[in-house]
Amino acid sequence: MRIEGKSKEECLNRAASELGVDRNKIDFTVVQEGTHGFMGFSAKNWIIEINTASSPEDPSVNSANAVSKDQVSQQSPSADLIQAAHGGTGKAVSEKQPDDTEVTTDTKTGRDKSLDGNFTIDVKKDGVFFAITPPKAGGREVDLFRVKLEIDKRHLVHVNYAIVEMALLEASGRAVKIADYDPEVYHDGRADLRLTNDKMQVFMTLVPPHCGSCVTYEKVTRQLELKGVVLGINHDLIRAAIEKDIFDREVLIAEGIPPIDGENGFIDYKFQVKQTKLKPHEMEDGSVDFRELDLITNVTKGELLAEKVSPTKGKEGIRVTGEAVPPKPGRDVIIKAGLNTKLSEDGMRLYSLIDGQVTLGNNGVRVNPILEIGGDVDFTVGNIDFIGSVFIHGKVIDGFTIKARDDIIIAGNVEAAVIRAGGSVKIKSGVVGKERAVIEADGDIYAKFCEMATLRAGGNIIIGKAILHSYCVAGGSVLLDGTKTTLVGGVIKAGHVVDAHIIGSPLATKTVIEVGVDPALTERLKEINENRKNYTENMETLDKAISMLLKQKSFDTLTPRKDDLLQKSIETRSQLNEEIKRLEFEEDEITNKIMESKGGEVKGRILIYPGVKVTIATAIRYIKEELKASALVFENGEVKVSMIHD
Repeated sequence: MRIEGKSKEECLNRAASELGVDRNKIDFTVVQEGTHGFMGFSAKNWIIEINTASSPEDPSVNSANAVSKDQVSQQSPSADLIQAAHGGTGKAVSEKQPDDTEVTTDTKTGRDKSLDGNFTIDVKKDGVFFAITPPKAGGREVDLFRVKLEIDKRHLVHVNYAIVEMALLEASGRAVKIADYDPEVYHDGRADLRLTNDKMQVFMTLVPPHCGSCVTYEKVTRQLELKGVVLGINHDLIRAAIEKDIFDREVLIAEGIPPIDGENGFIDYKFQVKQTKLKPHEMEDGSVDFRELDLITNVTKGELLAEKVSPTKGKEGIRVTGEAVPPKPGRDVIIKAGLNTKLSEDGMRLYSLIDGQVTLGNNGVRVNPILEIGGDVDFTVGNIDFIGSVFIHGKVIDGFTIKARDDIIIAGNVEAAVIRAGGSVKIKSGVVGKERAVIEADGDIYAKFCEMATLRAGGNIIIGKAILHSYCVAGGSVLLDGTKTTLVGGVIKAGHVVDAHIIGSPLATKTVIEVGVDPALTERLKEINENRKNYTENMETLDKAISMLLKQKSFDTLTPRKDDLLQKSIETRSQLNEEIKRLEFEEDEITNKIMESKGGEVKGRILIYPGVKVTIATAIRYIKEELKASALVFENGEVKVSMIHD
């Protein structure tokens, strides 16, 4: 019961008047403290809540024995929610909810409250009836204060309190009429239930009674039965809403189990489908290489490119009425087999038919044997390592590396970059190497010009205009096949022929040319000499260590660690000795092949300048005078000069 007034005293006086009790005996709680506001604006009234558990000690309030405050305080306010009869008119109202688990022991005193008296107020068509259940031995009687609170809460009118007091005194348990039934005044509470169209939810709105009976849990459950609701009922929430008088607000009291829709099928691509952001490669030391972007995905023949994951059917749901709700099945997908790919018979897996670059487009997954770069190789493209051929429409700027298992074609210049191909390299412009460019090919190398670069070809090196101050090695020939071509400076090695219009320069620029021997043999011979030198130095170090350990052993027993070191040193020395013998044998074979070489030719179709050193097989010749239209060949162990007549 709440009382509102301009002051706390006004609220207490009104409560005392309405309840007929001494204001000093009222137990209350301040809900809102009043304020005067500013110049009368925003003023607030006082609001107090009369505690239903309070029990006045004034004997005038209850002619029977009063119930103690400790006892009444154990009665929950929600317990005062009145239980309506079946259909709203047939069952007496009690302070105890039928489905509640009653607490029968006072937590403060330890007294058994189940012995206390109780009362019911039943609104029927023929009147309002009041009945007292007398207390058992040791229990407390019902006091008038509690009865008045209930009557006030129920908004009952025209109550004959004399009869109420008489019933309290008699405590016979017999129902007595304390007021007439007024159909214009008395309205029972009700529960409005709303079943959603999909039958997945039920909402309850409690409508408060007016001088009538409150709705009961049993009535709500019967209404649910009539609506066919059998699943997902929240019984605890229904009870709580009734007990706490949650009126005029929808409460969700039943909910079905929604279906779980099936998951769509999808394609699990085994390669990086799309990279929206460039990710430079992080090095082991924490630094970042902005040239390594990993934008190209290589695949090999027979490699799995994609795999389909089938859709799922989903799981049925259940409506609150018990009906099944079918789930929405997932959508299926189809793998599209593009160029150079093949689907498995069941359509679940896609494989590559060739080696190449895998890409995903509107026409499905395809594998390209040729990688095309539409512009320059720069920081937007990164380094390239491809399993097929590469075609670059632009140039390759400083610091980048291009590797391809097959051919590499570059439309623009190559700056200080590294180019390696398992096939041939074709540079439609030239190489501006800055002493850092390296061009390597197992096949041929083609370029318009080459300046301050290193070129290594398993086949021929073919240059259109000039080779300037470069290191060129060709298993076949080095051919400058344009008009008035020039070869100046650097070192040129070829297995067969070096052919240019002009070799050297008027300034006697040092130019070294070696032909007649496979450059791979001379390169390998150089490696052998370096390796043999390193192995020999390591053996000398081991010999000293072994000698020292053997000397120690002759005087005393070696520790296990030193003895193990001695044995390992002896084994390592033996292995190095065997490796040196193998290298010496290989060196002899290569030397014999070089000695047997007699072919090779150097052609200066217009002029060979002084300062050029020519080695053919094992013979060497230094050019000290200009040689016009001359060819140098190996003859009788020497480099001979002959005229070119073609």
